Amino acid sequence: MINMSMNENLIANIKRLIKHTAIYGLGGILYRAAALVLLPVFTRFLNASEYGDYELLFTTSTFLFLILQLGMGSAIFRSIIYKENSDESLIISTSFYFLLAANILMVGLLCLFSETISIAIFTTPDKANLLRLIFIADLFEVMITIPQTKLRIDESSIIYTLIALANFIVRMGLTIYFLVVIDSGVTGVIWAQFINSFVFFLVYTLLIIKKIQFRFSWTELKDMLGYGLPFVPASMGTSILMLSNRYFLRHYESADEVGYFSAGYRIAQIIALVVNAFQMAWPTLLFSIAKEKDAPRTYSKLLTYLSFVLVSLTLSLSIFGREILYYVVSPEYVIVEHIIPLLNLANVFWGIFYMTSIGIQIEKKTIYVPITTGIAAVANLALNFWLIGLTDFALFGAAIASLAGNVIMALSALVISLKFYYIAYEYRKICWLFTLGTIIYLVAVNLPVANILVTIIFKLLLLGLFFIVLYFIHFFTPQELQKAKYYYYLILSMGKKVMVNNS
Repeated sequence: MINMSMNENLIANIKRLIKHTAIYGLGGILYRAAALVLLPVFTRFLNASEYGDYELLFTTSTFLFLILQLGMGSAIFRSIIYKENSDESLIISTSFYFLLAANILMVGLLCLFSETISIAIFTTPDKANLLRLIFIADLFEVMITIPQTKLRIDESSIIYTLIALANFIVRMGLTIYFLVVIDSGVTGVIWAQFINSFVFFLVYTLLIIKKIQFRFSWTELKDMLGYGLPFVPASMGTSILMLSNRYFLRHYESADEVGYFSAGYRIAQIIALVVNAFQMAWPTLLFSIAKEKDAPRTYSKLLTYLSFVLVSLTLSLSIFGREILYYVVSPEYVIVEHIIPLLNLANVFWGIFYMTSIGIQIEKKTIYVPITTGIAAVANLALNFWLIGLTDFALFGAAIASLAGNVIMALSALVISLKFYYIAYEYRKICWLFTLGTIIYLVAVNLPVANILVTIIFKLLLLGLFFIVLYFIHFFTPQELQKAKYYYYLILSMGKKVMVNNS
């Protein structure tokens, strides 16, 4: 009976994770994937240098956004879900007033020194006005974090996705108007981002306006900052891991190299969007699963399943990287074909990091988050300086530095977390995944390109071989395969019913 109960709990949690990851995934893709969807437009209406400048502005915006949140998103989650008898309205009101005041102060200072920042990044003060726009846009984006967190706590994934869809449509429309219709270049793209951020700041604020009262608690703020502030240096570390290579490429190479690298990075963002979808759904489940008796087993299985999904997607995107680039970007960008697998793997380890830092999260040992990210960030900076600044690797070196940093971060989080909360992960299975995926990839990319159609067929066969080998080495248990067949036939029957009803 106990084992049956454990299995039922595991299946129920997997269902919840899949459901909300899928819905948040759609929302996350719509909210964050505009830069990826617009890649064909960017690479055709901006030259490599202009696209490189835009990516540096976008990178600076992302770096700032991660810091300005002050870890409050995660802190709100913990305060409302994990604490007993929490006052939701008081927590939201306190976090809203604090973030607004803190961000007005910090963004004001950044705007004051925007010319100095422009010179440091672009060696010219000409980008100061654009920097001011992205600084203010980031203020709006940070304030959106609170209502988004509330939607995720309530598991209101449908509403979250509908707003994300509207956000996506508006941002796409504004960008195409400024870039394609009136041909205003990088300036127009930044104005589109600014207007979009302001509009949806108003939309999201309306969702929680009833929760924002004239109440403020220093006790709640102290508790939230105690949990969330360690995420600030951690955010700085992760920002360095994700974004610092652009600055090294700009300083040691050129804006063109930034543009080329960014095109490859955007293709790899497909994996990052899946990780982001998981990340959005995960905090709610993380703390609720922790209360169950079989929590360690559930966490272990979820890491195996997540690794399977991410590695399978990475292999698919990597072996067809050349074909994807050919149809998505202009021809000059195809040179980044060989860095896409490395960037894909970097995003895989980014996802694994979230699943291996469970002990740090549950036991409120978030002080170790900046330690893990700090170690990885220092390694990343050193590798960027060596591979970009002191050698001729440039694009390849930037990709290697990203991958190495994320591997170090995931492994250090694993080691530290296991000391506080032991989980018997399925290391053997996960190692098989990476080893087999690497072998299949190396064979696929070394196929002679005599005929594009024949090459694609062989690559598809190799991709199928990956799953066949996993089956024969018993990667999944018979019970897991049985469940997979059940859901397959369930989805198939639902599809047939839809087709019959439509006919």
